[in-house]
Amino acid sequence: MVINFVKLKRLVVLLGAVLIVLVLASLVFYEGPRASSTSPREPKAATTPRQVVSGEKGTTNYFASFRIEREQVRGRQLAMLQEIAADEKSASNARDKACARMISITEEMEKEMKAENLVKSRGVKECVVIIQPANTTIVVDRISENGPSEDDIKGLVSQVVGCSEDDLSLIQMTPGAAPSHSAAEVKDKQGD
Repeated sequence: MVINFVKLKRLVVLLGAVLIVLVLASLVFYEGPRASSTSPREPKAATTPRQVVSGEKGTTNYFASFRIEREQVRGRQLAMLQEIAADEKSASNARDKACARMISITEEMEKEMKAENLVKSRGVKECVVIIQPANTTIVVDRISENGPSEDDIKGLVSQVVGCSEDDLSLIQMTPGAAPSHSAAEVKDKQGD
């Protein structure tokens, strides 16, 4: 396979621009800082969601800080992949894989953002969707009695992400304490 470096550089620049647009869009749609996450190897979804305890202000800070940390982790991943893709000394196969992974990361980011905004549009105050190879985890702020049901949320996310509802785990935040895993820990345990 012959690689046209002009087209490759355009692709890398385009992916960088898409990343910048996604980061800026996330800043517009989400309030405050971002970071921490849930366990990456969440078991298959049960009939009732797992309850995660969080303080009232801690809940908002959890979601915001998770998003910032997730963007930072992905930014580092994309930067490394861009270096590989742009390095003429890299093997052709390595450059192709780096480009494919950049596209994959960008698609995951888009799906997560769409799913999060769709769930929030149904009346859930905060939501984070974490796409992983084996399953997808949805972390939501408390679901009010007049809000969407767990099945509704799973149905919305499964359509956007393109997975079975059986491969979704739903976690509700409740007043008390936040999850202890960060976005970096989630990504590290995914085996990227």
